[in-house]
Amino acid sequence: MIVKMKLSFVRNALLAGLLTLPLLAGAATVEGKMNGISCAVAGVFCPIDKADPLVALESDFVLQQPDGSFYIIPNVDRAVKARVVLEDVQVSGDVNDQYKSITADQIQVRRDGEWKTVWSQEMQEDLRQQLFKGSK
Repeated sequence: MIVKMKLSFVRNALLAGLLTLPLLAGAATVEGKMNGISCAVAGVFCPIDKADPLVALESDFVLQQPDGSFYIIPNVDRAVKARVVLEDVQVSGDVNDQYKSITADQIQVRRDGEWKTVWSQEMQEDLRQQLFKGSK
Protein backbone atom coordinates (compact mmCIF):
# COMPACT_ATOMS: atom_id res chain seq x y z
CA MET A 1 0.00 0.00 0.00
CA ILE A 2 2.83 2.41 0.91
CA VAL A 3 4.72 1.59 -2.31
CA LYS A 4 1.54 2.20 -4.34
CA MET A 5 0.98 5.54 -2.61
CA LYS A 6 4.64 6.49 -3.15
CA LEU A 7 4.39 5.53 -6.82
CA SER A 8 1.22 7.59 -7.28
CA PHE A 9 2.79 10.57 -5.53
CA VAL A 10 5.99 10.38 -7.61
CA ARG A 11 4.09 9.95 -10.88
CA ASN A 12 1.67 12.77 -10.08
CA ALA A 13 4.49 15.07 -8.98
CA LEU A 14 6.43 14.40 -12.17
CA LEU A 15 3.39 14.99 -14.36
CA ALA A 16 2.39 18.14 -12.47
CA GLY A 17 5.90 19.50 -12.86
CA LEU A 18 5.86 18.80 -16.56
CA LEU A 19 2.50 20.48 -17.07
CA THR A 20 2.91 23.55 -14.90
CA LEU A 21 6.47 24.69 -15.43
CA PRO A 22 8.26 25.74 -18.62
CA LEU A 23 10.50 23.06 -20.06
CA LEU A 24 14.12 23.80 -20.81
CA ALA A 25 14.90 20.88 -23.09
CA GLY A 26 17.63 20.04 -25.55
CA ALA A 27 17.82 17.45 -28.31
CA ALA A 28 19.81 14.37 -27.30
CA THR A 29 19.86 10.58 -27.31
CA VAL A 30 19.70 8.66 -24.03
CA GLU A 31 20.43 4.94 -23.66
CA GLY A 32 19.14 2.60 -20.97
CA LYS A 33 16.62 -0.18 -20.41
CA MET A 34 12.87 0.20 -20.60
CA ASN A 35 11.64 -0.71 -17.12
CA GLY A 36 8.39 -0.61 -15.20
CA ILE A 37 7.89 2.62 -13.29
CA SER A 38 7.30 0.86 -9.94
CA CYS A 39 10.57 -1.04 -10.26
CA ALA A 40 12.37 2.17 -11.29
CA VAL A 41 10.96 4.08 -8.29
CA ALA A 42 12.20 1.21 -6.10
CA GLY A 43 15.63 1.59 -7.77
CA VAL A 44 15.79 -1.88 -9.33
CA PHE A 45 15.50 -3.50 -12.72
CA CYS A 46 12.55 -5.87 -12.77
CA PRO A 47 13.47 -9.52 -13.34
CA ILE A 48 13.63 -10.49 -17.01
CA ASP A 49 11.97 -13.86 -16.38
CA LYS A 50 8.89 -12.01 -15.13
CA ALA A 51 8.41 -9.76 -18.18
CA ASP A 52 4.81 -10.79 -18.91
CA PRO A 53 3.51 -10.31 -15.35
CA LEU A 54 5.44 -7.04 -15.16
CA VAL A 55 3.75 -5.68 -18.29
CA ALA A 56 0.34 -6.56 -16.87
CA LEU A 57 1.00 -4.84 -13.53
CA GLU A 58 2.81 -1.66 -14.53
CA SER A 59 0.90 1.54 -15.24
CA ASP A 60 3.78 2.94 -17.31
CA PHE A 61 7.38 2.32 -18.36
CA VAL A 62 10.46 4.52 -18.12
CA LEU A 63 13.97 4.60 -19.56
CA GLN A 64 16.14 3.52 -16.64
CA GLN A 65 19.86 4.24 -16.43
CA PRO A 66 22.47 1.84 -14.98
CA ASP A 67 22.78 4.08 -11.90
CA GLY A 68 19.05 3.64 -11.15
CA SER A 69 17.91 7.08 -12.32
CA PHE A 70 15.21 7.16 -14.98
CA TYR A 71 13.48 9.32 -17.57
CA ILE A 72 9.74 9.39 -18.18
CA ILE A 73 8.62 9.52 -21.82
CA PRO A 74 5.21 11.21 -21.65
CA ASN A 75 4.49 11.49 -25.38
CA VAL A 76 4.79 7.76 -26.13
CA ASP A 77 1.92 5.37 -25.44
CA ARG A 78 2.35 2.73 -22.73
CA ALA A 79 1.81 -0.07 -25.28
CA VAL A 80 4.78 1.07 -27.37
CA LYS A 81 7.04 1.10 -24.31
CA ALA A 82 5.71 -2.27 -23.11
CA ARG A 83 6.80 -3.94 -26.36
CA VAL A 84 10.46 -3.21 -25.54
CA VAL A 85 10.37 -3.74 -21.77
CA LEU A 86 13.69 -4.84 -20.25
CA GLU A 87 15.52 -4.39 -23.57
CA ASP A 88 18.47 -2.09 -24.35
CA VAL A 89 16.87 1.05 -25.76
CA GLN A 90 17.95 4.45 -26.96
CA VAL A 91 15.48 7.31 -27.05
CA SER A 92 16.14 10.42 -29.14
CA GLY A 93 14.28 13.66 -28.59
CA ASP A 94 14.08 16.71 -26.35
CA VAL A 95 15.63 15.80 -23.01
CA ASN A 96 14.75 17.77 -19.90
CA ASP A 97 17.28 16.84 -17.21
CA GLN A 98 15.56 18.98 -14.59
CA TYR A 99 12.34 16.96 -14.80
CA LYS A 100 14.00 13.74 -16.01
CA SER A 101 11.79 13.49 -19.07
CA ILE A 102 12.23 12.94 -22.78
CA THR A 103 9.78 14.12 -25.41
CA ALA A 104 10.69 11.37 -27.83
CA ASP A 105 11.16 11.66 -31.58
CA GLN A 106 12.42 8.09 -31.98
CA ILE A 107 12.88 4.88 -30.01
CA GLN A 108 15.45 2.31 -31.08
CA VAL A 109 16.21 -1.16 -29.72
CA ARG A 110 19.49 -3.04 -29.97
CA ARG A 111 18.87 -6.17 -32.06
CA ASP A 112 21.68 -8.40 -33.33
CA GLY A 113 24.22 -5.74 -32.34
CA GLU A 114 22.54 -2.94 -34.30
CA TRP A 115 20.01 -0.26 -33.43
CA LYS A 116 16.58 -0.80 -35.01
CA THR A 117 13.91 1.90 -34.98
CA VAL A 118 10.72 0.50 -33.43
CA TRP A 119 8.82 3.79 -33.05
CA SER A 120 9.13 7.35 -34.28
CA GLN A 121 6.89 10.39 -34.52
CA GLU A 122 7.14 10.07 -38.30
CA MET A 123 6.14 6.37 -38.30
CA GLN A 124 3.17 7.14 -36.06
CA GLU A 125 2.03 10.06 -38.19
CA ASP A 126 2.39 8.05 -41.42
CA LEU A 127 0.26 5.26 -39.98
CA ARG A 128 -2.33 7.71 -38.70
CA GLN A 129 -2.55 9.23 -42.19
CA GLN A 130 -2.97 5.78 -43.75
CA LEU A 131 -5.61 4.63 -41.28
CA PHE A 132 -7.63 7.80 -41.01
CA LYS A 133 -6.97 9.36 -44.42
CA GLY A 134 -5.90 12.70 -42.95
CA SER A 135 -8.74 13.14 -40.45
CA LYS A 136 -7.81 14.48 -37.04
